[in-house]
Amino acid sequence: MTDDAAGPGAPEMEALPVVDRESHQDLRDMIGVPTVERLVLRLIELMRAAFHGEARDAVAQEAHGLISTAGMMGCPRLAEVCRRLELAAQGGQDYAALLAEARRTRDLTAAALSGAAPGGPT
Repeated sequence: MTDDAAGPGAPEMEALPVVDRESHQDLRDMIGVPTVERLVLRLIELMRAAFHGEARDAVAQEAHGLISTAGMMGCPRLAEVCRRLELAAQGGQDYAALLAEARRTRDLTAAALSGAAPGGPT
């Protein structure tokens, strides 16, 4: 099985942090806390809007939209799940299990980031 074909729950994906706090802190140091807070809120909005349907083109587009933003914001597990989901959807493969994993990871990531957003838990 190739990396790209590894399905949900693959050990290498589960090993990725939901939020890489060091990367997230580096981003805060680089561009400032207010900017990161705005970006976190935007990412949470994108995540909340994503993966409510199952149409192949929409799923691929939503996954694509989250890959770079999640990666930049220090959310490597979401970025990787979305990368695999996009490839499966675009490649005509069965992506139901990856879509379920993307939804689960989306929810975990949103919960983890909500503490980094203004008004969120500290």
